[in-house]
This record gives sequence, structure tokens and C-alpha cells, in this order.
Amino acid sequence: MKLILGIFLCLLAFQVRADVLTGSEFLTMCNKQSDAYPAKCTGYVAGIYEAYITFNSWELIADTLCLPETATTSSMVDVSVEHLQKQSDKQNANASNLILNALADAFPCNN
Repeated sequence: MKLILGIFLCLLAFQVRADVLTGSEFLTMCNKQSDAYPAKCTGYVAGIYEAYITFNSWELIADTLCLPETATTSSMVDVSVEHLQKQSDKQNANASNLILNALADAFPCNN
């Protein structure tokens, strides 16, 4: 019984936070005055785009986003921040969904 209790207490000590980043938290992170800017901000947007590309290549999601060759991570961040600032009513939603919607609006595929 002591062993089980010991294992349980160890597991509690190593809990990992797996919260989803909200639009509001993304905007705070991407504020140019933030210590996290630009590394975390650009890394977050680049990671979302890479996930989109991966799932798209596996044909798990449709072609809704087509970046031009001239697009940069910085331009993707700018588009995302501007889009989220205009949608203050949605800032408590999942940041990754909001960012993908922003990028799809700014860079739609012409199928």
C-alpha cells in the first residue's frame, strides 16, 4: 500500500500542464514589448503551419491555405495578430484554430 501511495505522490509531483493557448494569450505572447517576442510567437505560428502541411499531405484536411512563395513566418505572424485583434469576441477560443482561419483568409487556395 505504501508503494502505491508513493507512486501516486510521485505522479502528482510531475504533472504536466496541457492547456490550450487562447487567442488572447497568443496576442499577449506576440506583443512586440513581450520578452517572448519574436521567438515564441514565430515558433508557435510556424509550428501550426507545419502541422497543417503535415495533415494536408496525409489528406486528413482539405487545401484551405496556400502560402505564396514570398510569404515569410513574419508575415504569417502579422496576418495572425491583425486577424485576432479584429476578432476580440473570439479571443478566448483556441489560438491554433484562430491562426489557421486567419491564414486561410489571407492566403486562400485558388482551386
